[in-house]
Amino acid sequence: CIFTENAGSVATKENALIIPIRSKNAISTNLKKLYKNVNLRNSLGKKARLHIKQFTWESYQKKLIEQYQKILNNHQRIN
Repeated sequence: CIFTENAGSVATKENALIIPIRSKNAISTNLKKLYKNVNLRNSLGKKARLHIKQFTWESYQKKLIEQYQKILNNHQRIN
């Protein structure tokens, strides 16, 4: 649950510890923090698992179908 600042939409402040790129000190500090704090580790892990579900193929398919339906509906209204 440690990501660098350029991780994109996979990591958020709610589901990961965000650290500066190539920062050895930040990596070390945050690994120790996760090691010592079981509640934080479990909380971030749980939130990360929930967040990542939006990136499954099933979720992608559902969103893609919704977009196609919107396009078709708009096209039918125009004609």
